[in-house]
Amino acid sequence: MTARRARTRSLLAASAGAALFGLAVGCARVRGLVEGEPPVVQGPAVTLRAPAGPDAPDLDLHHEWRAAEVRQRVDPRHHDWPYRPFSELVVVNGIAHRALLLLPSLSGKTSRASFRIDVPAGSDLEFVMSVALVAKFAPESDGVDVAWAVGAADDPTTLPLAFEHLAGGRPADDWREVRVDLAPWRGTTVWIVLASRAGENRRHDWVLFGDPRVRAKPSGAPLVVDLRAADALPRRPRAVPWRAATVFKTYSLFGADGPHYGPPQWLRASFPWLESLRILSALGGNHGSTLGGEDAARARAGEAPASFEVGVAERYEIVHDGAGAADGPPAFDWTAFDALNASAASAGLDLHLNLAAAPERFTGGTGSYPTYRFNELPVVDRDGWQRYVGALFGHLAAEPWYPRASFSFFSEANCVWVEPDGTVRKVGFQGDAETYARQYLWTWQAMAPVIGAAPVSLGPWVVESERVAAAADNLGEYLRAIARAFDAAGAALPPWRDFSFNLYETPQLTLDHFASDKIAAARRVPRAVLGKELPLRIEELGIHPLVTRAFEDATGTPLGATRWEMTWHAETAALLLEQGITEAASWYPVLMLYPPNQSLRAYAAYLFASVVAGAVDWSAGDGVLAVAPRPADAIRPATLGVRLGSRHADRVGVLAALPPEAGGGPRRLALWSYPRFAALDARLERGAAPAQVEIALPPRPDGTWKVRILAYDDARPFDPAADVAVRPLRLAAFAGLPPFALREREARDRLALTVAPGDLYLVEIE
Repeated sequence: MTARRARTRSLLAASAGAALFGLAVGCARVRGLVEGEPPVVQGPAVTLRAPAGPDAPDLDLHHEWRAAEVRQRVDPRHHDWPYRPFSELVVVNGIAHRALLLLPSLSGKTSRASFRIDVPAGSDLEFVMSVALVAKFAPESDGVDVAWAVGAADDPTTLPLAFEHLAGGRPADDWREVRVDLAPWRGTTVWIVLASRAGENRRHDWVLFGDPRVRAKPSGAPLVVDLRAADALPRRPRAVPWRAATVFKTYSLFGADGPHYGPPQWLRASFPWLESLRILSALGGNHGSTLGGEDAARARAGEAPASFEVGVAERYEIVHDGAGAADGPPAFDWTAFDALNASAASAGLDLHLNLAAAPERFTGGTGSYPTYRFNELPVVDRDGWQRYVGALFGHLAAEPWYPRASFSFFSEANCVWVEPDGTVRKVGFQGDAETYARQYLWTWQAMAPVIGAAPVSLGPWVVESERVAAAADNLGEYLRAIARAFDAAGAALPPWRDFSFNLYETPQLTLDHFASDKIAAARRVPRAVLGKELPLRIEELGIHPLVTRAFEDATGTPLGATRWEMTWHAETAALLLEQGITEAASWYPVLMLYPPNQSLRAYAAYLFASVVAGAVDWSAGDGVLAVAPRPADAIRPATLGVRLGSRHADRVGVLAALPPEAGGGPRRLALWSYPRFAALDARLERGAAPAQVEIALPPRPDGTWKVRILAYDDARPFDPAADVAVRPLRLAAFAGLPPFALREREARDRLALTVAPGDLYLVEIE
């Protein structure tokens, strides 16, 4: 690997680790109190509704943590750690869980978190969770007693608790699994109680209740996907919202002398569904004398630079410190900057460029770069900033790639980090909402006369709810400030193309709740504040580094190499369609450009979804899997059918081209089983039984359909004894990917498949 590639990889890793991407951790509504005060009662509890049957999502008590009634008195030294979601993903023996922290109360008293739940009549449900001690404290703990109870009562404290001792003195080596059949309480309202207690030595007794939930028990009946019926699955318009990739900064992937990864056409050839690149912080503010001085001080102290950026960013900055008179127009040097953008455009993809920050010249002669490695200080020199913005966009408008470009500004200006004690820290832009709104107005006033018809997004924002932390639920505050600033200036709001935000799987939020939590808020808040509902666009999509790093640190296996993450991406692609997202830019294509990451199995998820959507064709010959964009004049499905695995107890997801294409083309569907929790492949669902899927086929004159199934070769869709032809295939672009296998057979009225947790198939029937 060249030195330049190594530096680029280090930047990608550093940026992902440093950027918090809007993660916020909230405190419980009522804190545990210190000794001598009465027990805390948080509540009253909200009554939750358990799933009515297998065609309903789990009731996730970690997500609904605020609904509990809590009785707890914590030790004074733990006053910042009352009952609440634990701040980290917890991985024990290859299985990852999000967890509720419930420290034992003082003086041997019991801490309780009690959930009030309606159990529907006729349901067949179970309560499940996993229990462990926090790994870093377990070796010093003398153990802690834990209990759980289910029962009908007016007061949950009257339910008897049968405590078990969770041993300490050593690192936790496995989760203690809990499973309670709820059949005795059908048609009633029950309490589910989580409890902990300990003796005098409570210092290290940090007990975690991992992913507590109520879910439907597996029925054992096969899922039937009926290709004979036009409305077999919920229908969505055909689209490929996953057609974008996100890049940290232009020079992290490209250089003025060409892309770092090889011929510019390679990116599109390897990911034929891609149409655009979204580039964070592409238009300046990435370097200044403050940043250079910080790294010079590190060098004097014998420390390594924070990143390779100082030298590289300076090369591509348009405005250099001291360039031009202080009270006159800034001096611009477009040469390297133009070559850099031309290099990015040479990949053959549309560019979406983000103006994330201002050079130090316009922020009072100083800068701050602690998080995203761009200047986070607000603009104070309005006239200078507007001259800069006008010159910048006026220049860009003359570039040959400009007619297909789009823009956004600034990046996650409302991002905050909420400490366990409730302290709120700004992340990224360091001004308040009013300061940001003023800067937004100044920027638009300078852009508007010169950008022409180039589309502009409102965002990207952090979208949080009060469920996480009240201080982080601030999107409405910022949008109201923008509206006031424009109104005070007598200016019309910009003609925004869409509302953009960033969406991550985090230690607090899972894909299961993307739609009900962040996507719903992204629709609701702009509508309430601005009086309009804008199309939704996701500028950064992925699994947060806090999740991936926790998993790899605990297991030694990159999460991206697991079957769980592969099906996470399959489920995500289907969700984007189901929710009508116009475009979503994932990080994974950029990460896959470098050899250590070429095992990222997500490639198959987006390839298969793109084939079903009619955007990509594939072929198999001489042991090679070839993929290419589908010709623009090819017949494509008018609509797609979507079944989300996260909305059903069996966790099986389906994306199907329905009805079949005109002209008798093949019927295509992607099929996957999305496990609830991230895990090593050998630990998925702890040996849960594979799902059985039957595809009902339309009748045809000769009675026989030809079936092709494409998957990685570790999938087993058929019984090994079945009469199936198997051909191994390799995708030449990524040497680290597992080999694919193409299985071919014939079927008549039904095709029966086995789908194990973490399996993903592309099925073609013709």
